[in-house]
Amino acid sequence: FYYDTSYGTSLKDFADNFADAALDAIYTCWTNWGGIINTANSTYGYDGNTFNITVHLTINCAANDYYNKLNEIASAAKIYSNTPLGQIQYIRNYLAENAHYEPKLISNSPSSILLHGEGVCGNYANAVKDLCFMLDIPCFVISNSEQNHAKNCLFIEGAWHKLDTTGISDSSY
Repeated sequence: FYYDTSYGTSLKDFADNFADAALDAIYTCWTNWGGIINTANSTYGYDGNTFNITVHLTINCAANDYYNKLNEIASAAKIYSNTPLGQIQYIRNYLAENAHYEPKLISNSPSSILLHGEGVCGNYANAVKDLCFMLDIPCFVISNSEQNHAKNCLFIEGAWHKLDTTGISDSSY
């Protein structure tokens, strides 16, 4: 990045702003992936000619387990089918066989559904969103605060479709 003195900011101000922007980008990219970054901070130094910024990250190893599980399920979905519809069917079947609705959970972290096999609607919906991201299937989470419920909206075969995987393995839901 080029430092332009005409903006009237000091090199230290520039460094502070640049470091903040870099950390914001890191948090934006990784916090939704099961909280892979626990903490992030930066240090910087200037030796008269060169300005160095070092970003320090503390990685959550459980998040790495989550990412590996995402890869495992997405890879299996690709083997199961080469179409997005078939891959979504695989994910739905996987969740039905490997997870159950657990109303006592408070967090909507997608890792609880994939790593521990239990969760609430937000866990299911966020896990499906992350799996769709891995499979290049457009997907987002929709929620209704009046019903206190979350599900997915996916773009498959030229149209948007709602998908609710909550409770597919639990008839008491």
